[in-house]
Amino acid sequence: MDITERKKLYSKLRASEEKFRQFAETVNEIFLITNKERIVYVSPAYERISGMSCQSLLDNPHSLVELIDPFDRLRMRSSFPRNFLDMNLVTNEEFRIIRPDGEVRWLWLQSYPVQDEANKSPLKATSIVDITDRKKIEEQLLDREQETQMELLLASRVQQDSLPHPFTGDMVRVCTIFEPYRTVSGDFFNYKWFEEDKKLCGYIIDVSGHGVATALQTATFKMMLDNILLNGEKIETSVLKNINKKIMNYLYEDSFIALLYFEFDLQASVLKLISAGITLFLAAKPQECSLVPISGCYLGVIDDPDIEMVTLPLKAGEIYCMMSDGASDLIELQGIRKHGSFMEYKNWLELLAESPERNDDFSVICIEVLQENKKEIILDVKNEVDLANAQIIISEFLERNAPSNVSMLEVAINEAMNNGFYAGGRVQVKARRIGDKLIIRVMDDGPGFDTKKVGARLKEDMCEEEFDELLEAESGRGVLLMKLFCDKVIYNAKGNEVLLIKKLY
Repeated sequence: MDITERKKLYSKLRASEEKFRQFAETVNEIFLITNKERIVYVSPAYERISGMSCQSLLDNPHSLVELIDPFDRLRMRSSFPRNFLDMNLVTNEEFRIIRPDGEVRWLWLQSYPVQDEANKSPLKATSIVDITDRKKIEEQLLDREQETQMELLLASRVQQDSLPHPFTGDMVRVCTIFEPYRTVSGDFFNYKWFEEDKKLCGYIIDVSGHGVATALQTATFKMMLDNILLNGEKIETSVLKNINKKIMNYLYEDSFIALLYFEFDLQASVLKLISAGITLFLAAKPQECSLVPISGCYLGVIDDPDIEMVTLPLKAGEIYCMMSDGASDLIELQGIRKHGSFMEYKNWLELLAESPERNDDFSVICIEVLQENKKEIILDVKNEVDLANAQIIISEFLERNAPSNVSMLEVAINEAMNNGFYAGGRVQVKARRIGDKLIIRVMDDGPGFDTKKVGARLKEDMCEEEFDELLEAESGRGVLLMKLFCDKVIYNAKGNEVLLIKKLY
């Protein structure tokens, strides 16, 4: 190579180095070049970002580690030496430094091997970017997201608290299922019992969409519908058409409402339904169970929607489930099932709401038209089948006569009944409500037991170990649970008959 070509190459090299120098000095990013022994180059941005001189880093490569926040230092202390010694190691780390003036900055370090063409020696290039502004934005977004989640959870709680409580009367009982697809729901329902007229009136709505905006719309419509539909006045299709005109002012573009109004007139034994978009309900009768179609146009779509009203005869023992399409779609998909009791239908629907195939809000109002409310039941249990049936009958009896104490009293009565059946092979149960008291008598054909011995073990100052031991013992568990859940537990002298008394209010 002659001297002219060498000068040209040298000139190009100098020009390239000058471009790199200008680039490195103007961008707000630290560039380091290292060999196996030391840092051979550090860009001026190091001084602006770290608050330390470039020479301090050249003199002591570990001085950067000393700036690292103590929370990140242990992790980075092992990373930095390996970064310098292993020239083929690619590094990608985020960490904080504390500048000499106390300011905290976030840095993003990336390193990768390069080759020095002049002497073929391995080098490593490292870039360190100040990402403090990005981290601040991320923290703000995270805080905002957490605030949004808290607001959603609060909105969900408000929705849940706004729902009506289960109702049990002499002629009808109601329980509900409300499972939003997300945190808040576009579904809502309400109902009210009018004692003088012997009517149960209510509605269920499904506002299109999901999320906070839909939930806010639902809350607005709830206040409107409660004032119009649950005031005791006669409801006809014209009422829903007037509601349609009002809600047109509140709905967003492409939004609509599906609604079903129901009225159980127990004196006339008639069910009236008015549909505006909710087009299926479940009817369970002794002979059959089916989804019944009913037509009606959505509200909020057109000025004069077609709304259908139907009336059906009611009979004691029938069960009806008014539901949003999130529930009816799943029933159509998985198939309908006939069950033997009101609680079995409720349990089936609750399991259905947990289906992985569900992709919408799931809301159901379960309504049973009751037989004449019997305030007394007498059971004679002779085998396992009788025992299982007796448990269902007792549960339904408690639902009607002691709805707020069902779970505890079920445990107490079943303990007495099961113990008696397995002790004597036969057990008789008589339960009745007298005023504000529930009285249950359980008698078995067995030899009885020493009630004084067990009673002595149920002392007030029982320690935790003794309590657990008695709870696990077959002989004492039933007595303990009965005493916990009932106001009085009285045995006969033989120990094969027990009287349970519970004051309801």
